[in-house]
Amino acid sequence: MFVPLSIFWFIIWLVKLFRAGPATEVLLRQLTSSDSNLRLQAVTYLRKRRGLKITAALLACLKDNDNWVRHEAAIALGMSQNKQAFEPLLAALAIEQSPVLQGVIVGLGHLKDKRAIPSLLPFLQDTDPNIRTATATALQQLGYVQKE
Repeated sequence: MFVPLSIFWFIIWLVKLFRAGPATEVLLRQLTSSDSNLRLQAVTYLRKRRGLKITAALLACLKDNDNWVRHEAAIALGMSQNKQAFEPLLAALAIEQSPVLQGVIVGLGHLKDKRAIPSLLPFLQDTDPNIRTATATALQQLGYVQKE
């Protein structure tokens, strides 16, 4: 089936508009809301979107005053597969407590950067079983095989 070039480019434009258009802008604006629930929803919906503007906004969310916003931002950054997220996530690994720590560990697993392995290994001994489980899963995603 032959599709005229102008229709083809119109369809491409529509797809781009839907993906990164008005909906994304609304979500990015919600990240500045005083309502932490709105910020949390926005971060959760931004998980599946990509782009430098989104990455920058999610990086800023790692400093949010709400634990769950930081938790979700860490996971979203990992899912973005953007290598810019590695250093900030690694830094957060050193300062965060549960539940944010769990999100940071999950994010590092999704990021799939093997440089995270040495920093994650100590968390296999954490007192929190959720942290231990998240760490084991992240290490598995990173291809780490524990030596007997």
